[in-house]
Amino acid sequence: MRHILSFRQLFKCMFLVVALSVASVLLTTKTLITFQHYHFKSVRREYFTRRQHFESLPINEDRLIAIGDTISEIYQDTEEEAGGDAGETVGDVTMTTTEFPLTSSSTSPVEDMSETKPASQDEMKTNVRFEYICNDDIENEQKRRKTLVNRVCQREPELRRSELYVDTYAHIYVNDRHKLLFCYIPKVGCSNWKRVLMILAGKNKTLEEITSREAHSRNGLKVFRRLSVWERQYALKTYKKIMFVREPFSRILSAYKNKYGDLNVYRNAPKNFHYYAQRIVRKYRERPTQDALRTGENITFHEFVDYLTDVRERSNFDRHWKEMYKLCSPCNIKYDFLGKLENLGKEANYVLGSIPGARDIVSYPEKTNSHPTNTSMDIVTETLSAFSNETLSKLWNIYKLDFELFGYEKPDFIPT
Repeated sequence: MRHILSFRQLFKCMFLVVALSVASVLLTTKTLITFQHYHFKSVRREYFTRRQHFESLPINEDRLIAIGDTISEIYQDTEEEAGGDAGETVGDVTMTTTEFPLTSSSTSPVEDMSETKPASQDEMKTNVRFEYICNDDIENEQKRRKTLVNRVCQREPELRRSELYVDTYAHIYVNDRHKLLFCYIPKVGCSNWKRVLMILAGKNKTLEEITSREAHSRNGLKVFRRLSVWERQYALKTYKKIMFVREPFSRILSAYKNKYGDLNVYRNAPKNFHYYAQRIVRKYRERPTQDALRTGENITFHEFVDYLTDVRERSNFDRHWKEMYKLCSPCNIKYDFLGKLENLGKEANYVLGSIPGARDIVSYPEKTNSHPTNTSMDIVTETLSAFSNETLSKLWNIYKLDFELFGYEKPDFIPT
């Protein structure tokens, strides 16, 4: 009987131990789940708190590194707690770690040198070696251009500002697929650049099939101004940033020839160009006819320059002749590539080659189906040399920073 009671007591003790062990496991599991739940909520709360703080900050490139690193850290924590997807809808755009990577590639693979006719091994080696030499030249030139921009930005008080110029928000196109920000400047090959960007964005057309009107008014490209402040800051830190410039006087002469030198183009141009022409006729033409006042047709380049050099008009410049630095804010945005129209063929293909997968989709076109107004420096010199020293000095003062920022020499016809 004693043995039976002892056995029962032993059984009860074992049962009690097992029950206590199970209860302990359940309690520990519940505690861990509760802890993870509140930790996840804490991380999310910190994410939104910091994001609200970022929204109030000015867009200053010098502060983007610290901001971006903090955002990246919170994004990684949130993704780990959520088990993978940390997407969050911001405005009209869904932000995910896939769409906005923490690093951006800046590799520059050697271009495919293959042709229809197979090349010999010696020819292929020569081509590849030549490609490397060209790339080295471009990369060295990029370092020189960036150094020059930084030096001028630090030297000129007008360029030391904490925010982007207002026009910059409308002049940067955003390509999430290729992690690209492209600041376009009118009269710097921008029609074809818009076509290239449309193809990179997935437009199911060839470059030749995209008309000039479609490229400018119905291109469907995402514009920087449509992003939230937080998205802008993150894209500026992680995306490849590109802009192309042109000799400033060549650009304004090209703008005049394109918008006012061809009467047929002018009559079909947007109404804002008619407004400028009518204003120029009214203010700078002696004894204008009623027909000229009504239509604004046939303004001369001399009248156009009189308008440009009127200090009262400078704040209302159209983007086709506005200073380039005011369109792309190169002192606030550290561009990865500063290209020049004068070397467009080599530099456009180089920069497309530096974007993973871009050269497999599109190349910058050699020919254009827009309205070309190529203006050589000989024509620029001949045209502007006819103006008075006073007018040339005023014109120089307007575009001086463009010349100095982007490394263009002061023309000989500008008085000292």
